Amino acid sequence: MSEIMGSEFVLGLGDNFYPSGVHEHNYWRINQTFDQVYSHPSLQVPWYNCAGNHDWAGQEASIQHQIEYTLLSDRWVMPSALYTFTKSLASGKTAKFVMFDHLMLKHHWFYEPLQTRVPSAKMEGVEWAEHSITERGRGWDWLEQQLADSQDDYLFLIDHHPVYTVCSHGNTEELEGIPALMTRYHVTAFFSGHDHCNVQTKKDGNTFVLVGAASQSWNDNRNEELMVELGAEVQFAIHRHNRDHVRGAFATVELTDTEMTIRHHSDHGGVLAEIRDLQPRSTSSSVV
Repeated sequence: MSEIMGSEFVLGLGDNFYPSGVHEHNYWRINQTFDQVYSHPSLQVPWYNCAGNHDWAGQEASIQHQIEYTLLSDRWVMPSALYTFTKSLASGKTAKFVMFDHLMLKHHWFYEPLQTRVPSAKMEGVEWAEHSITERGRGWDWLEQQLADSQDDYLFLIDHHPVYTVCSHGNTEELEGIPALMTRYHVTAFFSGHDHCNVQTKKDGNTFVLVGAASQSWNDNRNEELMVELGAEVQFAIHRHNRDHVRGAFATVELTDTEMTIRHHSDHGGVLAEIRDLQPRSTSSSVV
């Protein structure tokens, strides 16, 4: 699918190394379950990753090896637990991606951001603070500042955990303030993983895209009625009880000057759903 689309990059939504991250005793996982698995030539593009709860798992509770692998890999990018990157369309329109980690802030887990600015194509447009941000208030302030500063045509917010989901992990209480930030700063969409299903939801004008079925599928849809009670529109959902013969799922995004298309795919690449109801912020709303 990446070859057909000519994908420019991959967005990793966390739980990169299941079930307990990468540490000294299992460093081989990076090569065996990342480099050797995603080996197709079309996948030799930048992979912008955030950390998930399983990446922080284990006795060390550390993502440091994943951060430092940014210096060693031609495509892996995760210079910090909190960072941003910006991409440009051929026309000059821009898309900003804000990579957040509320779980790290909740638990005050420590990490050391890269101190070396890598002079490579994969790091163009990537920005992060030189010092770690582990205090909850400072982290949320950082997030709001990144959103407030954006004059980009598309603005995306990414956290491993979903704000809303129909599946069994449930909504994330600690992210209940995200929708208000999305509305205030005209965020195009929120992307997450964590729950082992694929779900796209619209609520109060905001779009939430959950892509969590690439591995360890499938969770059930026990929270579907709750989403109805909350007044959310579930535009697409695939889970344990409606997956039929689909073994896993992923999503692709296509941005143009006029619209954004999100496609949810089966493990063989077939299109399960295609949703194109989002436009650049410069045409759908005023950017302040």
